[in-house]
Amino acid sequence: MRNIDFHDIDEGMLRGDWVVHSRVVNRADPDSALARAQALTLGDGTLLLNAPPDPIVGRWSVARDDGLARRPYLELELGPDLSRALITRLRQSDDRRQGHLDLYTADGIELALVRR
Repeated sequence: MRNIDFHDIDEGMLRGDWVVHSRVVNRADPDSALARAQALTLGDGTLLLNAPPDPIVGRWSVARDDGLARRPYLELELGPDLSRALITRLRQSDDRRQGHLDLYTADGIELALVRR
C-alpha cells in the first residue's frame, strides 16, 4: 500500500466499504452515531453508517479548507447531524481494493478505517 498525497484525494478513492479498526473518543459524545460506528459504506454521495442499534443513511462529500494546504475533509450529513472529519491519512493499494483511512473530527473522534 502507498500513501496518497492530500492533493490527490478525490471521492472515487473513498467510495466503498470501510470497517472501523479502532477509535478514540476524546471530547465527543460517546453515544453519537460516529462514536458508535462499526462500519460505513460510501456510495455515490450516499452514506450508510452501521452504528448500532440502527443503521443511519445520510450523505457525504469531500471538501477542502481554504488554507494553502487545502486539506481534505469528509463532510457527513447523518440525519439532522452534520459532521466534518479531517482526512489525516489515506493509504491504498494500486487497485484500491485495500486501504486504510484515518479521520479526525472537530469534537475529538479519531477513527481508523480499513477497506473490506
